[in-house]
Amino acid sequence: MLKLTVSGGMALSPQLAQGWHKLTGCPITEGYGLTECSPVVSINKPDQILLGTVGEPLIETEIRIIDDHGKELPLGEIGEIQVRGPQVMQGYWNQPIETQTVLSEEGWFSTGDLGCLTQDKRLRIIDRKKRTH
Repeated sequence: MLKLTVSGGMALSPQLAQGWHKLTGCPITEGYGLTECSPVVSINKPDQILLGTVGEPLIETEIRIIDDHGKELPLGEIGEIQVRGPQVMQGYWNQPIETQTVLSEEGWFSTGDLGCLTQDKRLRIIDRKKRTH
């Protein structure tokens, strides 16, 4: 018996999630990750699924949203997602310039994704930064 399905890679529409649950009787939860973050950053817990979000950060993982000048934005405002935690890469192999463009000295990785943190600090993905800038 199927107990849980996890979705990632692109936004999960509410219609698809509801249709999946109706068809299988199994909820579908959504997460967010990147190769540079080995690969998971956040996920909705199976008993706390909130459609339209990719959940809360994993243990010891921090997420912040910044504007185009690197200033941290308040909850609910859209900007670039940055991640810091034990799963974040130390750098791209033999690519120091590329590493410097995405990884701060404090360990914040700039994902290139746009999102916001909800009032309960769940991450909502909006788009890729390159598509909108």
